[in-house]
Amino acid sequence: MIKLVYTSVCCLLFLQPACSHSEKKTEAIPPISSSRQVLKPVPLPPMTRFFNQEPVMGAGDPAVELKIVGEKNRVEIASNCHVAIIKTFIKNELRTKRVETVDFKVKTTTLDAPKNVEQIEETFFKDGPTDLHDLAFPELGEKIPFTFEPTGKVLKAGNYAPNSI
Repeated sequence: MIKLVYTSVCCLLFLQPACSHSEKKTEAIPPISSSRQVLKPVPLPPMTRFFNQEPVMGAGDPAVELKIVGEKNRVEIASNCHVAIIKTFIKNELRTKRVETVDFKVKTTTLDAPKNVEQIEETFFKDGPTDLHDLAFPELGEKIPFTFEPTGKVLKAGNYAPNSI
């Protein structure tokens, strides 16, 4: 028996239509004109990025350093939705297909950030059977303290290995 698992994470900040948080919106699509107009491309300026007010262009850009900056006592609430499609095959024949979804909300509190960022994550709402540890989140009611370097390297993840995230 071969078991294939397809997973996709969705609904960070309500962006995916598969999540129960989103609203379905429909818009009328204007009809295509029967006249054959040839559209000419609009010239666009070259793509630029600004770093320290100086434009940087093209390949060979200098490395950009991203840093995590913590704000003491900051509280963030994130709504998440995870969808997994589990297919079971026997001799290349699909035997079962199951869709598993979970909606959950996580509260993240930044404790201190003099050198490294220290946060506590707590899941306070969960609707669905998925094990949130598989997604690197605490289970319902569980609190996990995290410590990050400003570069994003995990130094501590509760009682779990720091490289488990």
